[in-house]
Amino acid sequence: CTCGFQGRQAIMAQVRKNYPQLRLADPPKRIFAETETDEKGCVRLLYPYFTLPDIESSADRASRHPDVVVSHHLAAACGLLDPGGDEHPDTPQPSRRRTPQRLRAVARRAQPHLEHVVAWMLERTRAVRADTGETLHDVEPNLLRLCVLERLVSLFARPS
Repeated sequence: CTCGFQGRQAIMAQVRKNYPQLRLADPPKRIFAETETDEKGCVRLLYPYFTLPDIESSADRASRHPDVVVSHHLAAACGLLDPGGDEHPDTPQPSRRRTPQRLRAVARRAQPHLEHVVAWMLERTRAVRADTGETLHDVEPNLLRLCVLERLVSLFARPS
C-alpha cells in the first residue's frame, strides 16, 4: 500500500505551506497510513488526501500530531548541532569558525528544540521486564531521564 507515502507527500506540502513553524517536519509515513472505523463500520484513512478539502483538513490535524511536531524539532536541532554545519536554516551563513561565543549562541537556539525532543522522549519512555515485556512501575524517574539523555547524546556524539 502506498497510501502512507502519497498521503505524506500531499499533506506535508500543505502543512509546510500553512504552518511555517513546522517547515522542517519530516514525519514517518506510517502516520498517514493510519485508519479508523466510521459509524457505519467502514474503514477509512485518518488523514485523507484525495481532495483539496481533505488535504487541508488532514494538514490541520497533522500539524498537531506529536510525531510531526517532534520531527521538526529534531531536524532543527540536528541542523544547529551538526558539526558539519551548525547553522539553522533561517539564519544567514556567516563564518563557520567555532568560537565560544558562537557555540553559546548555537546552544541557545538549539535549546528549545532539544527541550521539546526530550519531553517527547520522556513521555514515551518506560522500563519493562526483559523476560515478559511487562511495564515496571517502581523505577526511579531519574534513571529514565538518564536513559533519555544517553539516547539523545548518541544522536549527536561522533564515535571515537
